[in-house]
Order: sequence, then C-alpha cells, then structure tokens
Amino acid sequence: MKSYIIGTICAACASAFGINVTAYAAESETAAATAQSADSLNVPVNIIVWSAAALIALILVIFIITRLRRAMHSAAARGISYLISCIFSSSAHTARINSDNAAQCVPQPPAPAKPERKSSFVTNAIPADNTELITKAIREVDTDFIAEGFLTWSNDVFMTLQRAWTARDWTPIRPFEKEELFERHKRQLDEYIRHGQINILGGIRINESYLHKYERDSTYEYLTAYMSADMTDCVVDEGSQSVISGDPKRVLRRKYLLTYMRRLGVKTRENADRTVSRSCPSCGAPVRILSSGRCEYCNSLVTAGDFDWVLTRMELVRAGTVIDNRGVVIM
Repeated sequence: MKSYIIGTICAACASAFGINVTAYAAESETAAATAQSADSLNVPVNIIVWSAAALIALILVIFIITRLRRAMHSAAARGISYLISCIFSSSAHTARINSDNAAQCVPQPPAPAKPERKSSFVTNAIPADNTELITKAIREVDTDFIAEGFLTWSNDVFMTLQRAWTARDWTPIRPFEKEELFERHKRQLDEYIRHGQINILGGIRINESYLHKYERDSTYEYLTAYMSADMTDCVVDEGSQSVISGDPKRVLRRKYLLTYMRRLGVKTRENADRTVSRSCPSCGAPVRILSSGRCEYCNSLVTAGDFDWVLTRMELVRAGTVIDNRGVVIM
C-alpha cells in the first residue's frame, strides 16, 4: 500500500512535468505482489525527494500566479480610474478656461470712477469768489462787518495808491499800508525819482472786486480781496516826457490780490467812514486820519493797523501764480 501511494505521487509529479513513470509503477506493483519488502526499499530515494520538491514548487507557482493576477487586476482598475479622473479633470480645466475666456470676451461694466479730489491750491485760474462764506466767518467776531462797505473802501485805497504812485508821493498811502509794504513801495518810488523817471498809470477803471480769502489766528485777522482793473502803464522821462517803456495808448487788464490785516478784537464802527475820529497812538488825542496820514495835533504818522484794516500785501496775479481757494482758514 505504501508503495502504491508513493507511486501515485510520483505519477502525479511526472504528469505535471511531462515525465513517463509507468515503468516505475509496474515494477513497484510486481515487487509488492511477490511480497518482497526488501525490494521496495530499492526505490530510488532521489525520486521521492524530487517529487516533493516539484509539488511544493508547483504550489508556489500557482500561488504566485494567483497573486500576480490579483495585483494586475488591481493595478488595471487603478489605472483605469486614474485615466478616467485625468480625463474628467482635463475636461473641467478646459471648461474653466473656456468660461474665463468667455467672461473676458463679455463686456464688463466699467468700475465706478473715484471722485476727483479738487485741490484748494491752483494755478492759472481766477481766484474764487468767497464773499458770502467770508462775511459769515467775520461776523462771528464782528457783527457789524459789511462786505460791500469793505470792498468800496478797498477800491478807494487801490485808486489812492495808483494816484500816489504816478505822483511819486507815497505819503498819502501811509495810513493804509503796513510798515514793511510802505517802505518797499517807497524805495521803488525813490528809485524812479533818482533816475528822473515817472511810471504813469492812467485810465484806471475797476471792473470787479470781491472777497477771496479770510484767515484768523489768536492775534490778527487777514482779509484778501480780489480786484480786476483796466489801466494804461508806461514809463516816461521826467524832463522830456518821452516814453521809455510801455504804451500809453494800450489798455491792460490786470488782476490783483490785496491782503489786509487788523488786530483781532477791532470792530467795524457803525456808519463809519475812513476819516472817523480815533485816538492818536502817539499823543492820545482824538484825531482824524487825513490823507496825509498824520495826527492833526502832534503831526505823527498814524499806523491804521491798530485801529482798522491795513494793507499788508499787494500781489499781481500772473501766469503760474498759486491761488489759495480755501476761502476761510481759522487757526
């Protein structure tokens, strides 16, 4: 029986590897039939060993093949899944690009424009008319201030200044100009006198005037008036009256900024004109500010800035002049 089992195993192994073992099996059965147990021991041991090894190898091969097939199926499935995902992601990416391109092609509404911030400082422009705003600000500290009255007086000061300039006598301007401006204008006039020349300003006509700017600090108030005037302007020789420069027949339109100042706390006197009685800062006597600008009692020059508005700056508006259009500046 043992020999039969061994033979069967060997036959199976031989069949797997294509080996013909019929002869071996026949001999084993003959030996068993004769009951010679000693002959059965003569079966080659090498065949048994090799058969067992072959069986084990076959099992391992089957196992490896099975694992490989599973791995291949799994890899194939993953590959297909990856391929599908790539296809769909590519399609989505393409669709997104097409959508973006389409969005770019569709006209978009313009972005809301930012409000343009206008600067208060401009050049090559007419100074702004801030009369109403300035009047309101001044009346906070001087309830009797009247813009029309001030502008009338300012126009008179301007005309007096032009006449004094042509006459080369700056004394009448003294009550209306601050010390520094008076001295500067006087030096300019003295230069004309030294060279024997006369700067003739004629045919003066004021076209318009209004309040342009008002500033107030803890000590003084500053009020700037704008003025447009037509005039002729030429320089002639004092002796021969021949024209040195300019054209006495050409009418020029000029624009000015006249800035006045007064000490904070000075009020506009009701129904006051510019010759109203005031106290002389030198002798204390009540005086009338005459055209000469001198006290009737002590003959001292009176600085009008301590009592009323006084001209502190006179600027000709030219191309490139910086204009401050803030209107009211309270410090």
